[in-house]
Parts: sequence; C-alpha cells; structure tokens
Amino acid sequence: MGSTEEADIDIAHPKHDYLAPHGGRRGMGEVLVRAFGYTVASRYLDNSEEMVRERYSHIEAGELGDVATEALEEIDDVA
Repeated sequence: MGSTEEADIDIAHPKHDYLAPHGGRRGMGEVLVRAFGYTVASRYLDNSEEMVRERYSHIEAGELGDVATEALEEIDDVA
C-alpha cells in the first residue's frame, strides 16, 4: 500500500467506451434511490422520477417483498 507505481492493466476494450461509465451512473443511481428515494435520485440523475422508478423498480420490489415477509412473520407470532 502507498506505492505510486502504475499497475500494468490494459482496459483498452470497446465496452469501456460506454458501459463502464454507464455502470457507474447506474450504481450511483441505485445508491441514491436506496438512501434518499426516487425524487432525489431523479434530480441528481437529471431524469424524470417516472424513468428512475422504472429503471430501479427492483429496489421497490425487494422492499415490498420484505414488508410482506415481515407481515407473515408477525402473523405467525400471533397465531
């Protein structure tokens, strides 16, 4: 650690012309949606909230699944 030598890594691949920056944007979008919600993420990403909700719908689906699981666990505890 702490070395300033360059790594011998070749990233001259066509996918890095578009997909790597796009992947970074998608990753940041996911972080923003999870941390602050769709409205803040849409403002940061400069997209409509509708588009952000569509692109990151898997987050909401997962959260709804968690709510359903919790509800079933609570019913099991009562019964």
